[in-house]
Amino acid sequence: MASQTARAREVLSRHADELRVRFGLKQLSVGYLRSGDSLSGQVGIVCFVGPGEGVQGLDGVPKEIEGVPVQVIRLGEKFSPR
Repeated sequence: MASQTARAREVLSRHADELRVRFGLKQLSVGYLRSGDSLSGQVGIVCFVGPGEGVQGLDGVPKEIEGVPVQVIRLGEKFSPR
């Protein structure tokens, strides 16, 4: 698991600026991906999008980058990541 996390961090560091500029994403992290209401156990890049943020072209966000899965999570009005 540690090697998956390290790899995801390396890939995110190389592509974070592009994700922010191209898709308007602001909160990017490495963590466990969600499957429904639970964690999948798979590590990847997680992109948090608040209400009204980064809505342009979210469908174009890649599903994976350099073999690391990417997930976009839309946050509600009252939730914000730490």
